[in-house]
Amino acid sequence: MDILGLTQSTLPPRASHRYSAEELPPLEKVISDVEYLKRNEELVRQLDTDEGLQEYMAQNNHELQGYPIAYAQAMIWAYFVPDLWNFCLSVVTEDVPEDILPEYIWMQRKNLRYHTDMSPEEQRCWLPEANPGERIDQRLYFRQNLADCLLCPQVNQMEEAVVELTRMVEDFKSYLYTIDSPNKDTPWLERPLLFARLAEARVLCNYLDDETKVALERFLEGMAKTTEIINDLPWHLIVTRMSLALVLHVLSVEPEKQQSHTDWAVSHLRKRPQYKDRAIQFMLRSGQPLHPVLAKLGTDWLEDKPSTEHAECRQERRCVRCQRERPVVKKLVMCTKCKSACYCSQECRKADWPRHQPICSKWASIWFRAPAQVAKQLGNAKQWEMTPGAFNSAAVIHALALTQDISRARTHVIFRILVPATRTKSRAVQDKLYVSKIGVFKLEDVLPDIQLLISGPTLEITRRSISRMLDQGQDYVRVLCLNWTVLQGVTVIFSSKSFTFPQTQIRRMSYDPSWRDKVNRDRPPPGVPILPSGTPDSEFDYDESPLAARRVASRNRDIPLLSSRGILRMMT
Repeated sequence: MDILGLTQSTLPPRASHRYSAEELPPLEKVISDVEYLKRNEELVRQLDTDEGLQEYMAQNNHELQGYPIAYAQAMIWAYFVPDLWNFCLSVVTEDVPEDILPEYIWMQRKNLRYHTDMSPEEQRCWLPEANPGERIDQRLYFRQNLADCLLCPQVNQMEEAVVELTRMVEDFKSYLYTIDSPNKDTPWLERPLLFARLAEARVLCNYLDDETKVALERFLEGMAKTTEIINDLPWHLIVTRMSLALVLHVLSVEPEKQQSHTDWAVSHLRKRPQYKDRAIQFMLRSGQPLHPVLAKLGTDWLEDKPSTEHAECRQERRCVRCQRERPVVKKLVMCTKCKSACYCSQECRKADWPRHQPICSKWASIWFRAPAQVAKQLGNAKQWEMTPGAFNSAAVIHALALTQDISRARTHVIFRILVPATRTKSRAVQDKLYVSKIGVFKLEDVLPDIQLLISGPTLEITRRSISRMLDQGQDYVRVLCLNWTVLQGVTVIFSSKSFTFPQTQIRRMSYDPSWRDKVNRDRPPPGVPILPSGTPDSEFDYDESPLAARRVASRNRDIPLLSSRGILRMMT
């Protein structure tokens, strides 16, 4: 969970991949357990102390008498509130509903005690299924959950969070010595994110000292060498260099490094307006001097104004293999044959080649045969498809209504008709094309259309191919856009494009019903196409309200069928 705290999303909470668990229990049962605790406050107070717990077990001749006290306490609460217990074991912290946050924190302390208060001998006896590596991972997991909650604005217990994160780093150091790791003296090379978390918490507490400086620098060193997958890595890199600029300024040391970190952070914050809210919470803290990064950004940067299309389009592309982006990687290289994929390294390019080869061959053939003017427009179209502006991010998320139901990423697809803006004077990539038509369709309903377009042998093979493209990760969501691009007014090129969005990004967004009006900057909003099969648009099929039905009916009226001839006719 980041400094913004809970997502406040209406989507169902997620189960964490870091803890082996089955599905989360229904939220209604979890809330019922919370209400049980509130109705039985006297019992909670008794069982929360070791003396009261032992007295309770003696009075009831409980079978857990004689067991380690941390083990007994955990098992008794697992008996009284089983759904809350299982929920707190496995839920992603930032998805916890705010009204049960106190009970979640309370339960994390119980989980943490269960994994820390028993001696190594007791752990081997009562946790025989877990090896030392698994036990340390569980301790780190529960400390991180607790620290994340303590850091979030709803709780705001920063100093205690620093204590927990410091213990987390020490636990990990001890574990590396236990297994005689080659990184036992340089643990930041093994888990750099631990040091980033600790350093960020220390900055939030205004601990702008040498210890914080060392933690920040160790994260930078570890990040450059680790193979660990770090979610939201660009943000951690930005806040680390931003914080180093402040710490060096306060310590009055290394002015050249301070200036370098300041300039770098300013440059990347301007490219990424989506990080403004989080960055402000690091730069505007009581008791801190004027932040050098904020001083260079200027106070107008703080104004609450929507990000411009130009700013959004300056956001970086990602490696199609590992999803890393600048500034995490210094350079992204485009495939020279098809110009439709970027890679951060030769290793990623080789690893992705089996998947990319058919697409690459197709586009290389098109490039080779295309006349000069068509090739130029095609190049603009490929750049446009790879540009992360609102038309390829927010519009896609809102069109699919992922903020309402994230599973629609697997059940629905987007069809778009893209047209070159031949009369524009703008040199910006986002102005080279506009969206003439855009629609959302149920995947199962349009499989025959897709099979026809991609020349799939059978519906089942087409279904499996799309399923692979839409393979969802724990932290990311992939969606599919199918595009027709009209070139020179006479040629129609069909292409597919999958977009990857962090789940947290979607969960922090509110649905924008006017998204269609924002797709094209200076042109009318796009209409809705009808496919050759006649399948109706399904944008509002999650909403059975009369308003949604009226909007669908009015948009679908008098729109020609989507064939090559129909596309060209719609352009005239």
